[in-house]
Amino acid sequence: MALRTLPVLLVSLATCMFAQDPTSLKAGDPAPDLSVTKTVAHPGHFTVLLLLRPVSHNAETVTRWNNMVEHFSGQPIDFVWIANEKHDSLDPFLKDHPILGSLVLDPAEESYKAYGEGATGVYIDPYGTIIGFSSFPEQTEQVQAVLDGRAIAVDGQPTEEQLDTFFDGSAVRLEARPHRTPPPLPPKKPDVPPSDELHITPSNADGTISSSGPDYWMRRGFELKAILAEISGVGPTRVELPAALDTGARYDFVLVPPHEEDTETINRLVRDGIAKHFHVSIASETRSMDAYVITAIQGKTPRPKPEDEAMGGSIGTSWQAIAVPEAFRLPQGAKPTRKQAEEAAKRMMGSPEFRQAMAMAQLTGMSAVSSSMDDFRRALEDGLHRPVIDETGLDGYYDFKLAGEAHSTDEFLRMLREQLGLVVTSARRSIAMIVARPLQ
Repeated sequence: MALRTLPVLLVSLATCMFAQDPTSLKAGDPAPDLSVTKTVAHPGHFTVLLLLRPVSHNAETVTRWNNMVEHFSGQPIDFVWIANEKHDSLDPFLKDHPILGSLVLDPAEESYKAYGEGATGVYIDPYGTIIGFSSFPEQTEQVQAVLDGRAIAVDGQPTEEQLDTFFDGSAVRLEARPHRTPPPLPPKKPDVPPSDELHITPSNADGTISSSGPDYWMRRGFELKAILAEISGVGPTRVELPAALDTGARYDFVLVPPHEEDTETINRLVRDGIAKHFHVSIASETRSMDAYVITAIQGKTPRPKPEDEAMGGSIGTSWQAIAVPEAFRLPQGAKPTRKQAEEAAKRMMGSPEFRQAMAMAQLTGMSAVSSSMDDFRRALEDGLHRPVIDETGLDGYYDFKLAGEAHSTDEFLRMLREQLGLVVTSARRSIAMIVARPLQ
């Protein structure tokens, strides 16, 4: 397929006639037409649909999309991006960010309704039948698997055989249905006798589970430092534990008071319960200590986002690769099975060696969407393993993106200064710490 750069391929989606119910759409079904005159079936060609509403706020996604279209140049596959924008907001962006493949404008969002609101990527065969769905923008590995006939659409939980094929690379997973966020389950109150006593037990939870209501509070699978940080409203770097308790052990914490309580009372009961169970005193202490301070270079920092666009804040971080401790490396020679690799990973992640390696890992990259400077500060604090103070004076919400990967903390801080105009320096500051000490 020859590469095409189209300013916009307008399709009259407002007049579409969709015969299918999107809530029942699945792999193996005919793909809904984009309009009464244009279908997504192209004889001899597969089709990749990207249903991503805004284009003009996604320059990075445009670059990845164009790279993928170029990668599959000359192969029997069409790439179609469906957006909900109008010309007045889109045309200025397209002048600087041309899009390869086809761009379909769908201001009425009829295509999103047809394919299901949870569909981001849709793969369609040359006969117009859906191969599968993806919750994320298309990936080269998935597209190649579709072309090779190695894509498996999974409906629910994969079988053991499917997991093995995904592990060894002989197949690539797609979803059989568009992703749908299930309705939240009603909170389940723990079945323990009501009292002001906090129940603390070693945890067997797979990951962490949080649940609470006005008459109960539950956290399963958490380290003690994380719980003290939560109830104190600080980051984990501002919590100090005795060495005997700072081991990475995970616990279940359950509190069911006799009556409904406000957040302040719940936090106090949890704090008192921790002190009683672990035989420690817990107090706030102000200390002069080494910290990082963020200041801003005037005129170089990103502009705050308009309030109507500052939705759904998130922060992503990347870390320096962590070497697998020698004791947990798989033997050389025969390729390990999926189960062997999973067991080795499980043992490693629960080990003190892995915990120490994680504590020493260096932050190498960061991006933020619709985040305040306090959100950004907290993420930096977790990544730099030291309290971080915001002295930028910047208000509002921002999008941050560091280009490239740092190889050391110093390089990461240099990238923050050069790319975002944020200067992070070491300084002594008075820091409020939460300190737990063994009782005598």
